[in-house]
Amino acid sequence: MDPNITGRSSSPFFKRENSLTVQRIVVLNLSKASGGSAMGIGMADFTTDRAVKAMNLDTTWINCITAGVTASG
Repeated sequence: MDPNITGRSSSPFFKRENSLTVQRIVVLNLSKASGGSAMGIGMADFTTDRAVKAMNLDTTWINCITAGVTASG
C-alpha cells in the first residue's frame, strides 16, 4: 500500500502535504502480481476473507523485514 497514494503511513516521519484525506481503507483482494505479499495490509481499516486467504505469510514476512517497516505488514 503506497503511502504516497493513500496519504497514510506507519512512519512518524512521513508527512505528505496536499494529500488526499482518506477516512477508511478496505483491502478487497491481492493482485496476482503481489505474489501473495500483503505488505501494507496493516494500514487498512478493514479487509476481506478473500484477501486474507490470498496472503502468503512467508513472502509478506520477508518483505516486511527487508523494508524495515514491520508495523504496516
